Amino acid sequence: MTSIRCRLSGLVIIGTLLSCVMATSAFAEGDSRQETRRTVVAASSTALLIWLAQDLGYLDDLSLDVVRMPSGINTGPAVVDGTADLATSSGFGFTARALERDDLRLVATMSSLRSAKLIARLPHSTPGSEQLPELRNLRYAVTENSISHYFLSQYLALHGLEISDVDLSFMPPDDIVAAMENRTIDAALTWEPYVARIERVLGRDTVYFDDQLGQFFYFCLYGTKDWIDQNSAVLGEFPKAIMKAEDFAGSNPDESMDRLAVRLDIDRAVLADIWRIQSRRLQLPLAMPSVLELAVEWRMNEGLTSQTTIPNVLDFIDTRPLGAVSPNSVHMFR
Repeated sequence: MTSIRCRLSGLVIIGTLLSCVMATSAFAEGDSRQETRRTVVAASSTALLIWLAQDLGYLDDLSLDVVRMPSGINTGPAVVDGTADLATSSGFGFTARALERDDLRLVATMSSLRSAKLIARLPHSTPGSEQLPELRNLRYAVTENSISHYFLSQYLALHGLEISDVDLSFMPPDDIVAAMENRTIDAALTWEPYVARIERVLGRDTVYFDDQLGQFFYFCLYGTKDWIDQNSAVLGEFPKAIMKAEDFAGSNPDESMDRLAVRLDIDRAVLADIWRIQSRRLQLPLAMPSVLELAVEWRMNEGLTSQTTIPNVLDFIDTRPLGAVSPNSVHMFR
């Protein structure tokens, strides 16, 4: 398979840079027409900066509504079926949708985080026991086609196992918590705040796998190309509001966590743990194309897409909206 480095050759990058500069200028000065209806953003709890911006009133002057959904598994279909205009999800979740519908465009990442964790029940209920369960013998659950599905596959591969070597069930996050409580599964790779809920269920029998905790992902904002082209005004003001929330969070972390704990109904201690392992910054990182390409390759290997070759993932990304507002936040193509 052609390497990432070869596919993103110097000539392609230079050509893309020139076209992106021209497109960004056109986006900033061009058509700002907007539909009369309010913009709808489908967001999960992980979109902390959006919820903080809302709580601080930074979105009040925008013709925009934020709709809370359980996860990126739900937000993506809302954009695909037209229920929402913008969606938040992991970069992996975005890639799954982009392979199904080629007019989706990622416009920014809002954070990078390590909130997806492999949590399991100790094999013996011995207080203070440090015995780790055997990976091959566990009954696992993940949310299908989510970042947890991808991370479990990668983690098992690190230990010489295929995902087909283990007993695996697919469930929504809430059902995973219930299944752990009912003892129908032994382990789950899911994300916060569901990890904390499982830990409350397991109590002293909780075990984590230290070599898995370093897996991180980008949390993204995306919409359709047509909507982005027709709503440059919204995509000028909305990122500004998010960046104001980013500045507030950096200067006032305790107040920010207090507000979000109430707004999202998340335990303050759990939120503090999420805060510690999340970087909150609106940007387009240099690594984004490689991240998307690896996600596409994994889906192809697992038979989760009809795609037979890796597309040019640069086509999945639109640098214009963020580039028009904050050029220094766009780190790609440099």
